[in-house]
Amino acid sequence: MDLNKQLQKRLKALMKQERMLDSQRRVAAASQVAQSSVNRILNNTQSATLDMVSSLAKAFKIKPDRYLLLDEEEAKVLSLFHDLDPALQKQCIEWMAAVAKKGSDNGS
Repeated sequence: MDLNKQLQKRLKALMKQERMLDSQRRVAAASQVAQSSVNRILNNTQSATLDMVSSLAKAFKIKPDRYLLLDEEEAKVLSLFHDLDPALQKQCIEWMAAVAKKGSDNGS
């Protein structure tokens, strides 16, 4: 997966959705990332640093910031899991591990 391409795609989609952050200038001001860097990320001519990703995520109120690198559907699913009670998270992980083990035992 090309993370820069994914960031470019996600940033463009978020800018279309967020009325208050619909321009490079506004994104730059809200994120404290230079407007020229925002432009280069949108044109996929610059690799974003981890600090840039974190700052951009904060501007769009995306927590945790690494979710900015996921497409919208993936981020929704993970945020639902992230918001679960820790005991339920543990149950989900155990269930997924059991399903994966069963699949590998069956040669899948």
